[in-house]
Amino acid sequence: MDNKRLVIGMVLAMAVVMGWQMFVGYMYEKNPHWRPQEQKQTAQDTAPGPATDVGGTPATGVGVERVTPTTGATISTQAVATNAPVTNAAAEPTLVELGAGDPRGDTFPLKLTLTSTGGGIDLATLKRYKDHEAKDVYTFQSPPTSDPHTRPLATQTVVVNGTSFDLAGLHWNLEPGATDRTAAFSLDLSSGDAPLVRVRTSYEIFDATHPSAGYDVAIRQTFQNLTEAPLRIAVALNGPVLPPRELERGPDRHVVAGYLDGTKTVEAKQEFIESFDDATPHNYLLDDKGRPLLWGGGASVYFNALLRPEPREPGSAVPKYLAKVEARALDPQAPPPQRQVTMQFATGDLDVAPKATLDLPMSLYLGPKHREILNRKYYAAFPRSYDATLVIKNEWCGICTFQWLVSSLVAMLGWFYTIFRDWGLAIITLVVIVRVLLHPITKRSQISMMKMGKMGPEIERLKKKYGDNKDELNKAMMQVYKEQGFTPILGCLPMFLQMPIWIALYAALNSTFELRQAPFLWGWTWIEDLARPDRLIEWQPIHLFWGIEIGAFNLLPILLAVVFYLQQEFTPKPPATTPEQVQQQKMMKWMSLIFPVFLYNGPSGLNLYILTSTTIGIIESKRIRDHIREREEAEKAGKVIVDAKPTRHSKKKDAKDKDEPKKRTGLGGWLADLQAKAEEIRRQADKKRG
Repeated sequence: MDNKRLVIGMVLAMAVVMGWQMFVGYMYEKNPHWRPQEQKQTAQDTAPGPATDVGGTPATGVGVERVTPTTGATISTQAVATNAPVTNAAAEPTLVELGAGDPRGDTFPLKLTLTSTGGGIDLATLKRYKDHEAKDVYTFQSPPTSDPHTRPLATQTVVVNGTSFDLAGLHWNLEPGATDRTAAFSLDLSSGDAPLVRVRTSYEIFDATHPSAGYDVAIRQTFQNLTEAPLRIAVALNGPVLPPRELERGPDRHVVAGYLDGTKTVEAKQEFIESFDDATPHNYLLDDKGRPLLWGGGASVYFNALLRPEPREPGSAVPKYLAKVEARALDPQAPPPQRQVTMQFATGDLDVAPKATLDLPMSLYLGPKHREILNRKYYAAFPRSYDATLVIKNEWCGICTFQWLVSSLVAMLGWFYTIFRDWGLAIITLVVIVRVLLHPITKRSQISMMKMGKMGPEIERLKKKYGDNKDELNKAMMQVYKEQGFTPILGCLPMFLQMPIWIALYAALNSTFELRQAPFLWGWTWIEDLARPDRLIEWQPIHLFWGIEIGAFNLLPILLAVVFYLQQEFTPKPPATTPEQVQQQKMMKWMSLIFPVFLYNGPSGLNLYILTSTTIGIIESKRIRDHIREREEAEKAGKVIVDAKPTRHSKKKDAKDKDEPKKRTGLGGWLADLQAKAEEIRRQADKKRG
């Protein structure tokens, strides 16, 4: 078969795709007209404007009509005053630590450092996990800037009957009675000398025996009406900030949100910080299908920081009082790895009766994307369903990343790990299992490719015979294929069957927390982290083109290039009868080296899988071809293979097989039926043309 057009088409398609991506990326960065409509902004739009209250109305004291949110929250149209005084703010900031008396995390896995500035979080420490470089304990949720308005979970603004109180930079009062697991801050808001509202924010952490495993924080905001008249109150609260970057290459940190899908189903969606390239706020109150938000926050590939505002209506899963959930970049022009993104949750106006108290409970998950934790009933049950963040389908190739396949691969790796106590050996064992399952198909593929090689001269003879008569040439070629028992689809079938596994394994190795900082061969090799490049020799990162940087010599991708080259050498090919076909085969050989380039900064666990699979494939292919050649030589020499003496059962079976044609089953039978149907369709078409 002449592969000239196929090879040229593949090369041109790859060149067009890569060139288009480079061109669009350049234009997207340099020309704002190439950006999506919702992200376009003029200089006037991005210029600093007046402060806004929780509903988005300019805080100028002028009444502005607002749209009622579709989630059910109501917002007033009153005039809004700004910067109302707070009478009893503390003079100095105060820090308090929850879970501090347990440094190893035996009782409290989470240490939470709170600050009176804004009543927010100063730092979260996961005592049982190391940081990205495995040098110190893992910390996150520190304020991204010195601006108090960016502090995680700090209360930004409270609006009381149209009067706005800016609370972000104030030092709240630490209430007496703080313990190792609970603490609370409060402020009194006044109108002149008359007290209006007491605002209180409390935090509570749990020990490791709690159903949350100690990574959920219970937060409660209360607003006590101190007057004899009803009040309307709205509040804006910062959400959690993004965890630190983990991956060496590609998107990592993202804003994630869970939406109500149906009655008791949650769909998680994410937006990488690469898309926050200007000051435009991104709205998460509703998704693109109009579904309401259940929870939201920031995440990296291995850690989550998710805020779940609890609903106030009995029997409802949706916090309908929310009027705005937005995220925006503080430094949109910074490189994505250093870019900071903050999130804000704002309510509509809520009525508080005289001398009554309004409660707004929330839960905050600060912990790892560990399947053992997120698959607990506490987190996996509706409406949290935080296990949906393990594999999110709107990322790269999400349509071909199957949750069940990723979970199955991770479960198999876990079984093998219990045997070998090494994740690298577990990956190699998984390779062996996959190769054994695909061996029958691989064997048929090799036989088919060898038959293809033998048909080369015959195909060339048919091309010369029929010339430009494509219809007759195709008929003759199909007849040759049928006589030789050649099935073209078998040549690529093993690769097609392995690709979903490779994609699922890539997702698994990029998101499976168990592989994070897991060494290969019990730490006896230079591979210290199967979730990162192998980094045989490290140096100061060198910045290349297109934002690519190289900071280490990774050996596994180099070995991948070697085995891919050897695979091309040992793979059966049709004979090259023309100079063009010789050139095509050389081109295909060198194109196989492109794949390791893309995997240079990929996880060493994935490279180990592909390297082992390709090496086994080369050995397997050679053994199959040698076996076929031995049988062919034996047949040419007239040798007869003598089997064991037939049994009574085998005689009956042979007699039955003579009377009835043997029906093939399984994948081979399905392929045979498919080929037979194609032949029947071709014959019917020939009859019609005749």
